[in-house]
Amino acid sequence: MGASTAFNGKVAAASMFTLRLDEPSEVAAYNGDAAKEISMDFLATVKDLASADALKPDVVDAWLGRIVDAHGASAEGVALVGVAPAAEPLPGA
Repeated sequence: MGASTAFNGKVAAASMFTLRLDEPSEVAAYNGDAAKEISMDFLATVKDLASADALKPDVVDAWLGRIVDAHGASAEGVALVGVAPAAEPLPGA
């Protein structure tokens, strides 16, 4: 088992990953640093062609779910741009 075996396993896993990236929420979430890190973590689980777990659709879908969850979490707590704070009442008003 050499580097080419590991490479071929990663190519097979990446192909499965790309095929499973089929839901609008997955496509929308597949950008940014979190998606990149999770995708790299997924590929790191593949050591060779025998890393069959990475090629099971439900396993790939779980990794894609992590990307969607991370994308949703990154939007929490984001302030709206252009929204002015409430004005203080005028004295005597």
